[in-house]
Amino acid sequence: MSNYTLTLSVQNDNQNLLPDLCMIDGKAYCTSLQVAHHFEKEHKHVLRDIETIITQVIETSIKSKSGLNENLFKKSEYEFVSGIGAKVKKPMYYLSEQGFTLLAMGYTGAKAMQFKLAYMAAFEKMRDALNMILNTPYVEPETITDAQYQEFPRLIHRIATP
Repeated sequence: MSNYTLTLSVQNDNQNLLPDLCMIDGKAYCTSLQVAHHFEKEHKHVLRDIETIITQVIETSIKSKSGLNENLFKKSEYEFVSGIGAKVKKPMYYLSEQGFTLLAMGYTGAKAMQFKLAYMAAFEKMRDALNMILNTPYVEPETITDAQYQEFPRLIHRIATP
C-alpha cells in the first residue's frame, strides 16, 4: 500500500478544531508538533518524552521477547524558515494511536485530559472513516456519476460530525 494522507478534524464542545490526523499506509497518525501545541509543551520536550518511551519499549521487547508494535512512532522531519530566511529541517515524529496513548498517559491536568479525550475521539473518527472507505466497493473514476460526486461532501460531513 502506498503512502497517502487523509486529514480529519474533530470539533470539541468549545468549537475549537482538534486535532488533524493523517492517514499513512492505512493507519492514523498525529504529529509530535501537534502534541506539543495542544498540550502546551516545548517540542523538544515532547521529542525527549517520545525517545524515552522508544527506549523503554525496546528494552521491554528484548526482555519479554514480545513483538511490541514497531509502528508506535515514525521518525520524520519538518521544514521551517528561520528568522534570517534560511530553510531548516528539524526532527519530529508521527504517533500512532497507541504511540499517542503511551505519550499522553504521562501528561496530567484538566487541560491535558481535555486534549486526551479529543485525540481519542479523532482516532475513533478516523478509524470509522477508513472502515467506511474500505467497506465501499471501489468504483473506477470514469464511472462515477455527477450525483455520486455531489454525495461525497455529505458523506464526509456525516462521518466527521459527532
